[in-house]
Amino acid sequence: MNPSNAVYFYNRGLVYYSLKDYDIAIKDFNEAIKLDPSSAVYFYNRGLVYDSLEDYDNAIKDFSKAIKLDPSSAVYFYKRGVLYDDLEDYDNAIKDFSKAIKLNPSNAVYFYNRGLAYNGLKDCDKALSDFNEAIKLDPSNATNFLWRGITYTNSGDYKSTIKDFSKAIKLDPSNADSFYMRGRIYYSLGNIERAIQDYEKALQIKLDDETYFYNRGLAYYKMKDYDNAISDYNEAIKLDPSYVDCFYNRGLVYYELKNYDKALCDFNEVLKWDPLYPGNFNMLGNTYYKLSNFRSATTNYKKALRGEPDNKEYQNNLKNAMEAWTGNTESNCSEQTMKETKKKKK
Repeated sequence: MNPSNAVYFYNRGLVYYSLKDYDIAIKDFNEAIKLDPSSAVYFYNRGLVYDSLEDYDNAIKDFSKAIKLDPSSAVYFYKRGVLYDDLEDYDNAIKDFSKAIKLNPSNAVYFYNRGLAYNGLKDCDKALSDFNEAIKLDPSNATNFLWRGITYTNSGDYKSTIKDFSKAIKLDPSNADSFYMRGRIYYSLGNIERAIQDYEKALQIKLDDETYFYNRGLAYYKMKDYDNAISDYNEAIKLDPSYVDCFYNRGLVYYELKNYDKALCDFNEVLKWDPLYPGNFNMLGNTYYKLSNFRSATTNYKKALRGEPDNKEYQNNLKNAMEAWTGNTESNCSEQTMKETKKKKK
């Protein structure tokens, strides 16, 4: 091939791109564009490379240039829309997906992605409409049902949610997220046993997801199966040592088991990651109260009330702790006075 030909550099750029040698790919696309700046596909492919490098500003610029040179390509609008969606610029994403749909109304992926963008704007009705259209065009795609189910969740229609998650599972039983999401809905509906079954299915498929262990731990806690709850929280913490909710909820289990020393360890661990959480201060207060350390209980209840000053439970706990602390102090003072009086008599 002739090195003075833009196609030469373009094709070689494609090879480097496929090899993930992005810097050299960009150099070749630069040369191709220099030789033929009227080619939309050159800008588009350089945009793909910038996207892979997470240089989103330059990727958008290249996709925009490609659109300007060839506004009849649905793919160019679609790819720019995906970038806008990733950047949470949902309004611009919807505009691009709508343009892509207008140019190619038979592509289910375009409706699916516009549905995601509408979800980002919390516009459930329009999101559902797009997922319905995506399912109509591609009824064998499990992801379409999964996301329509998620949208039904956001709109509070749990019956339809379970139906869609079940359909997604039937179409793709290897997707752990479908089981996990359905399990969360069963948990919300109070069907804890079914939730545990779905979490177990999810974990059979993907054993390295801390959120699956954490949520199954919550379900075991609800069932008062404290040993299994602790086991699941332990696994989640192994996978993510900064999983603050796991420490807090494991602390709750230890508290229920009256293992107050371990409960304190977990609640104090929460402080390292979330030093302002009122609920954690309340549980520290409760634990210290059980250990008859009324002074520390009082201190922690006060901290809880700084975050939620109108919380009646915290107010009542503080009152009880202060009364117990005052009574304990007065009792100690009385004992000390009696000892000193006896010494004087001697």
